[in-house]
Amino acid sequence: MESYREALAVAERAGAAPYIDYPATPKWYPAAAGAWFAALILACHGASERPAVFIPLLVALIGAEFAFIAWYRRRWQTWPSLRHAPKEIASAYRRYFLVVVPAFAAGIALYAFVGPFVAAAFAFVVVTAGLAAYERLYRDAADATRRRLA
Repeated sequence: MESYREALAVAERAGAAPYIDYPATPKWYPAAAGAWFAALILACHGASERPAVFIPLLVALIGAEFAFIAWYRRRWQTWPSLRHAPKEIASAYRRYFLVVVPAFAAGIALYAFVGPFVAAAFAFVVVTAGLAAYERLYRDAADATRRRLA
């Protein structure tokens, strides 16, 4: 019976490894993501007025995102799914998405009713601050998972 419990604990630690054994996200990541979202908003807006200039910019921004994701996956050596996360990490994911949805809706409302420049500034601030807060939240959840599985 004891060996079964030990085996189960080893399996749970192995399953949690992709979520808790990872290199730290670079310090520049939140600000870079905020700038990327702001630029994406402005490029989408500009594409309707000057497509010759802004559609290539839009393609470049999307290409940069795919390049970043490829680099990040190589650096992390995995891409953990949301479905199999340890309970502490899953809780961090849920709290993050509870903030992202209203922030996204607020950004759309600002774009529609105030303008693209205000929406872009809002996106830069909210994405930068939100990702910085999420990085701390995730780090704390990973620490809690490590303690629980120790």
